[in-house]
Amino acid sequence: MTMKMYLASAWERADEMDKYARLLRKVGQEVTSKWHSDVGNHFVKQPRTKDQEKYNATVAQQDLADLMRADAIVYFPTRVYGVGHHTEFGFAIARGMSLFCVGEPVGVFPWHPRVVRFKTWEVFLEAATPESYKPHLTVVPAAYTVREGDRTEDGVQEP
Repeated sequence: MTMKMYLASAWERADEMDKYARLLRKVGQEVTSKWHSDVGNHFVKQPRTKDQEKYNATVAQQDLADLMRADAIVYFPTRVYGVGHHTEFGFAIARGMSLFCVGEPVGVFPWHPRVVRFKTWEVFLEAATPESYKPHLTVVPAAYTVREGDRTEDGVQEP
């Protein structure tokens, strides 16, 4: 089933999340989050304004608008970085969205009865891939890619 997914993680993992977003799109999913992409990465690609409060308000509105367009949140919890992704996950719970947690749960909310937990990204990607795309998906330990003919995307070697 195709879903509109929002990827929620610490900003420090933006490059990783952008790679995951590209892979999800290749297997037919839509990704609504933009904070991790070149277009939406407001922390790196856009200069900060002198009015920090106005800037923060704009970023919060952009991210929540992206989250509102999603059917599901894919939450990558972390203990060591910012709190925005935790806030987004709570918002998704309250909104009644589909809830996915990838990685080690942090705190109590990943244990909410509606949350589907996945130990690794590879296991989540396999579950999120519709059957019609699975013949084109190769998942190998600690790596992942989508094959298109003879070429390999995202720099991962063919198994």
